[in-house]
Amino acid sequence: MKIFAAFATMLCLTLLPIQASSAKEKHYQPLPPAILAAKTILIDNQSGDREVGDKAYQALKEWGRFRLVEDREQADLVFVLTVGEEAGGLVTTGGEQTSTAKVEYPGNVDEKVVVKTQTSPTHTKAVVYSFTRLVITDSKGDKLYSDVGSTKGMLKDLRKRVEAQVKAAGGEAKKP
Repeated sequence: MKIFAAFATMLCLTLLPIQASSAKEKHYQPLPPAILAAKTILIDNQSGDREVGDKAYQALKEWGRFRLVEDREQADLVFVLTVGEEAGGLVTTGGEQTSTAKVEYPGNVDEKVVVKTQTSPTHTKAVVYSFTRLVITDSKGDKLYSDVGSTKGMLKDLRKRVEAQVKAAGGEAKKP
């Protein structure tokens, strides 16, 4: 029995690093070649929120892979930014109940317990999630890629994917 336990422990310790390293590796569908080949982009901020456009502009400038242009005719890609909201349910806070009760335990009728709880007002509030949507189109307006999340988070993820795909193809991803 001790031999089996020792063998099981060794097996677990041997496989643990393999499992941990494979859990870190993410595999994605390849990005369209037009995204990898693009040199110029236009940010089309349709969100109505200046901050969304500013965050995208800042993240893309820091990346340094693309030249940002203001004319759609000069753009290889158009990054269309919109925002949305989605209901996420309800959250209720408070609402403890006040009660006083006499409880008789079976077999011991003489013992009685008084139960008191505190009360507080009940507040129910709708939870709304706000998100940014990024749609990347080519110069003809064909959709190439889309994502939903925070502006910086989506562009950070796109950057990782582009750089990983370029590196896997034997090229060097341009770094700032």
